[in-house]
Amino acid sequence: MTRRLLQDIILSQLNSNNAGLEELKEICGGLQHEIGELALHDEQSQARQTLQWITKLSFGPRHQALLQLWATDTAAWILTDPTFREWMCSSSATLWCHGSPGTGKSVIAAMVSNHLDNLIKASDSNNKLVTLYCDHGSQASQTLDELERSIFHQILADVPKIPQQIHNLRHATREGFSPALTDLHAVFKSCSLQIGTVFVVLDALDEAADDVQNGILARISALPFPDIRLLCTSRPSPQFKQIFSTNYQIQIIASNGDVESFVRQQMQDNARLVDIVGEDTALKDVIIATVIKKADGM
Repeated sequence: MTRRLLQDIILSQLNSNNAGLEELKEICGGLQHEIGELALHDEQSQARQTLQWITKLSFGPRHQALLQLWATDTAAWILTDPTFREWMCSSSATLWCHGSPGTGKSVIAAMVSNHLDNLIKASDSNNKLVTLYCDHGSQASQTLDELERSIFHQILADVPKIPQQIHNLRHATREGFSPALTDLHAVFKSCSLQIGTVFVVLDALDEAADDVQNGILARISALPFPDIRLLCTSRPSPQFKQIFSTNYQIQIIASNGDVESFVRQQMQDNARLVDIVGEDTALKDVIIATVIKKADGM
């Protein structure tokens, strides 16, 4: 009887200890999860700070605004153009897309950028995309150095994890100062980042400051990446004809079909136009014909 009682006491104690161990395991598991969440939050915070430190230039809003203007299926001709296809497949190649004001060069740049982004994501490759939109009113901030920093910024924003060497460079740089481009070049060369082809879409080069117009191509070609394929849009000018004389070229012309598609979409999406035009098909046709005549291939 005594032996049986002793066994029951021991078993009860063991069960109690096991329950305590299970509870302790649960607590430890919860703590590990919280620690992991904190570490991830800290890593994301560090990444944001480092990207902001490289440059504060942001082309996202401009890109989204242009995509809103893009009428689906318009300008799709450029994606099947033999010159465009050849550029896409040619290592370290440059394509100059030139056209008169109003031909939709910036919208085409945004559409091509969106197309390249989708291709890169679908291929699960190490290729990267950089998009730069020059603007005459932003020349003070869109300096040659800042545009180059934006290229590094956009590439780092697309890697799974920013290398520690980049964070170390930020901590070693005097507070309030941007990174020296020579340091960025050196750190990128020393990092183990696997970067494939870098596609750069540079829109409206003619709206950039003179030193940017004259120096950006040399800066891009000197970047520490093995294969850079540049697509640049601008108005035609003797200066650019000389700069791009040995590169692939496509003339951007607003086709009647593209103009019609754009106007129809505007009459559908623009609230004021909807109120004015309504369902009057004849009026819509008159408006489309008038706009096409005014555009006349602009």
